[in-house]
Amino acid sequence: MKAKLDLITPLWTADATKKARHVEGTGIVGSLRWWYEALIRGLGGWACAPTGDGCELNMEKFTQRRQRGCEHAGVGSLCLSCQQKALTESGLCAACQVFGATSWARTFRLVVEEATQTGYPPTGRKRVYAARRNARGGKPAYFFPPGRTGLLTLGVLPRRPGDEDTVRLVYGLLDFIRRNAALGAKTNLGYGLFEWEEEPEKLPDAARFAAEVSRRAEVGRRGQNGRWPDLREMFFAEVELPVRWQSGDFANFKYDLRAAFREGGTIGRLIPDRGKRRRLRHFLLGTTEDDPNQASKVKMALLPDCRTLRAWGWVPKGLPGNVKRKAVMSLLYQRVRALGNISRWREFNSPWDTVNCFRPGQEEAYLRSLLEEGI
Repeated sequence: MKAKLDLITPLWTADATKKARHVEGTGIVGSLRWWYEALIRGLGGWACAPTGDGCELNMEKFTQRRQRGCEHAGVGSLCLSCQQKALTESGLCAACQVFGATSWARTFRLVVEEATQTGYPPTGRKRVYAARRNARGGKPAYFFPPGRTGLLTLGVLPRRPGDEDTVRLVYGLLDFIRRNAALGAKTNLGYGLFEWEEEPEKLPDAARFAAEVSRRAEVGRRGQNGRWPDLREMFFAEVELPVRWQSGDFANFKYDLRAAFREGGTIGRLIPDRGKRRRLRHFLLGTTEDDPNQASKVKMALLPDCRTLRAWGWVPKGLPGNVKRKAVMSLLYQRVRALGNISRWREFNSPWDTVNCFRPGQEEAYLRSLLEEGI
């Protein structure tokens, strides 16, 4: 049960030295969990906050429930479905049931085999400066450290014998990331794109995967999600560029996007107050000034042909400055459209969606469509 990945832009999963000397399995698991939480929330389920206090299993309550057993597995044992219900009743959200929490181990083991070498993304090599100058007179710079390119083999071993549902779930998550986003860290700089070198045998079809995530979201529904990544508040885009981009073009676009949220007629009308504009810009596009952990919520990557830009991100409701999400999405859409021809724009309940305008109540169909394009 293995999948072979062709890393078409470098994968970044740094070790304790903060260097990508090899591929770290924990970094891949972290990406899988982040996206699984977003999908669970997007299908109406609940996933605990990724920071702060997470779930903790009430082991005594769960043990008592397991000892009673269920009609499917008998006394002293639980079938997979009843176990998930028992875990929910004992304090675990849908994400923690798969990826682990206090007193509950992850339901699978990820085996990493690599044949990789050092590489840089097409967006840059080491430090790249934008041509424009910022308000302080200097040129903004982006640092592109070496990542890992080549072939990566991932094996998924379930901890519970015969638990092929978990195996299919993990491979389905990988396929979702392959089609719509990127794997690992530094994805806002173009790292982590991959294609299947060899598709896993247990890869579920789109309908089966969407139905399984929807079922798990329903079982684990409890509590309030708050403002955390949700598939319904995300966008996924690809734009065909009129000319091949150089590394400086990528840096210029990142700078221009930040500038669009700093000054100009559109953002000025939305948020006249400069301080509120600054908070919005830092929230959406990241900052190291106020919070070193405030990462950009808008990611982008230049494909190896240097003629296709992939962009995706999470823009929630309740943005800083009380600006409407629709207005921010309109500004983002116009900025991406100005680059060239938008060949793909996916967004839930949006007239810009290039496949269909999926409405509330069609979340499962929307997830399925994100995995069916190009089949």
